[in-house]
Amino acid sequence: KYILNIPEYENTQPEYPKWFEPFVMKHLEESDCKIKNSFLIKSLEKDTFTAQINTGTLHSSSVIDIFSSLGATYDSLDKIKCPVPALRDKYHSRFCETIDTVLIEYTRRIIEVFKSSLGNLTISCVILCNVHQVRDEL
Repeated sequence: KYILNIPEYENTQPEYPKWFEPFVMKHLEESDCKIKNSFLIKSLEKDTFTAQINTGTLHSSSVIDIFSSLGATYDSLDKIKCPVPALRDKYHSRFCETIDTVLIEYTRRIIEVFKSSLGNLTISCVILCNVHQVRDEL
């Protein structure tokens, strides 16, 4: 707002948002690694693959955990309120890579659990509901 009244800066976008780009990209990279390598593993370890009856859903807790973590990362990205559309698009594009990486890793691990629980119909059904819920959440 202070540069609006200075003729040489009139109708130009400020350069300062670009100063933060390396830090935002580093934050997104660290979030990617943290969710995929730590949070995802812990979430699956604690998941009993029982339907969340109290919430009225048939998927298990790991789906909720993963999307809560992705949602928190998105919220932090959204709070930046970057005024430069190209830079904002770059941030969102990098966040899409995080979503892709995390969901591919979740799917890979959930397939392993599914294969090891083929004799248990209840767990197999919950895992299939997890896959369906992941699709719905996207």
